[in-house]
Amino acid sequence: GLLAEIAGLVILSTAGPASDIALLSTGLALFGLGFGVTVTARTTGALEALGRRAFGVGSAALTVARMLGMAVGLAALTVLGSSRIEALSVVLTDQAARDAVLPPDLQGRPLEDYLVVDALETWAAGQAAGILSTLFLVAAVVTAVAIVPTLAMRNRPGAHSRAVDEETHDEPNA
Repeated sequence: GLLAEIAGLVILSTAGPASDIALLSTGLALFGLGFGVTVTARTTGALEALGRRAFGVGSAALTVARMLGMAVGLAALTVLGSSRIEALSVVLTDQAARDAVLPPDLQGRPLEDYLVVDALETWAAGQAAGILSTLFLVAAVVTAVAIVPTLAMRNRPGAHSRAVDEETHDEPNA
């Protein structure tokens, strides 16, 4: 499942303004399929490791950890994208920066020229695709790192039976 998620994110990172919708659909489908296959298994594995008596606390902690992870991840990716967008927006206010990205026959023309606007829109679409590519690659790397704790949570021989034994023999003192 995690490999499907990573593959989907890598496919999405190759998309650009002229990408075929089938490429985007394939990337999104792979990511969604991988996530759907793994999310329940990860939750179940984490809760089973705690034992029956800690299901409520474990479920709450898992939900909070998931929400914190999403919030921190979204914030980090937003900072990455918005800082890049902010750096690129200088072409709107600085003629020299604008001329650096315009074709030679449009350099020096004012921003009000529709040909300049069209060229800048094309350039901006390419830059936006580059930003999204970076975001998808970062997400793919973070997902790949998640393989390590996932492998650490694999069912070890006898782990489930030890947990059952602890639950059945560990009666509270009266």
